[in-house]
Amino acid sequence: MGILRTIRLLSLSLILTASSAAAMPEKTTDLAQAFASCLGRFSALQEHRWMTGESDAQAAARRARFRELLEAVRADAAQGGLSGAALINTQLGAKMAQARLLYAATYDADERMRRRAAAMARRQLGACETLVFG
Repeated sequence: MGILRTIRLLSLSLILTASSAAAMPEKTTDLAQAFASCLGRFSALQEHRWMTGESDAQAAARRARFRELLEAVRADAAQGGLSGAALINTQLGAKMAQARLLYAATYDADERMRRRAAAMARRQLGACETLVFG
């Protein structure tokens, strides 16, 4: 095992033991899909903040963390039968879904729809944070 992979897996295990075990998927393939989804969602948030002229270092840090976590489990997920294309599909699907929510939360003409979209966007990101950060 290469030194980088060892470091990544060690980092991953430290993070996972510090987080809520109830929220963590058990199978590596499920874990990789969850990390890919969260990477997509935080990518959408970072891009949305950039397009609206806001700066969000925390969103960028979360995005980077999920990228690292995904890379740490990618090889094991591939051995479990999960292709790289499937992970990209999961990531992009989640990114597009989050981008639609953020767009609606910011620009929808209906105030009620803006509130609903904002609440759903927060829930989706919150689920990602709970997954890793407890």
